[in-house]
Amino acid sequence: MNGYLLISLLCGLTFFTLGVKLNREPGSMDAWLAYHTRSSRRNEDTWYEANIFAGRCLMIIGALLLLLLILIELLLKKSDLLL
Repeated sequence: MNGYLLISLLCGLTFFTLGVKLNREPGSMDAWLAYHTRSSRRNEDTWYEANIFAGRCLMIIGALLLLLLILIELLLKKSDLLL
């Protein structure tokens, strides 16, 4: 494994864990880690729904990134093109 792959795996895991955090508990409107937009701050209901949606998107992106990196690593090992 090279350094770039490890950094990419760390980014994918970070996206996934942030998505899980937002999906489980969106937090208050003053939270540092949240989906801050003008429309999401209209009221508590839109804040909750927007952060749940953003959490699900982050989880999907993180999972796809991890899957893609694992497939790339397997293909590189088969073709012996490791750097």
